[in-house]
Amino acid sequence: MSACPVEALSKQSATGAIQVDPGLCNGCEACVTACPFNAMFFDQRNQRAFTCDLCQGNPECVKVCQLPEALVYA
Repeated sequence: MSACPVEALSKQSATGAIQVDPGLCNGCEACVTACPFNAMFFDQRNQRAFTCDLCQGNPECVKVCQLPEALVYA
C-alpha cells in the first residue's frame, strides 16, 4: 500500500482485502510493480489498478477449487 503515490490503496477491516479507490488511482502501476504477491493488476481499458476483493469475505475461487486445500481462506 505504501507504494501508491496518491494513497489510492486501503485495507478492508472486515476481510483484510486491499482495495483500490478508482477515483484516486492515477494509473501509474506502482502498486503492480511493488506487490510482493503479484496480486495487483492493471486494467488497460480503464487505466486503473485492481486486485481481488475476496468476494466480501467469501471467495468464490476457494469454494470451487478442485484441489483439496490448494486454496484456503481463513
